[in-house]
Amino acid sequence: MVTIISRKTRTEKINEMLATINNKERYLKASKYSGKLKLKQNPLKIQKKLRNEWN
Repeated sequence: MVTIISRKTRTEKINEMLATINNKERYLKASKYSGKLKLKQNPLKIQKKLRNEWN
């Protein structure tokens, strides 16, 4: 997000802009993606197969 502030911008307007920025959630919730994978194959074979797709 880009906020442009000129010399003529009033302090009330700047405070409103800062309030809207601070209210937004900006952090990644890593716990959403944590866990274990149950693999049916050897991880090295999977990795080689994925890398070979580009060739």
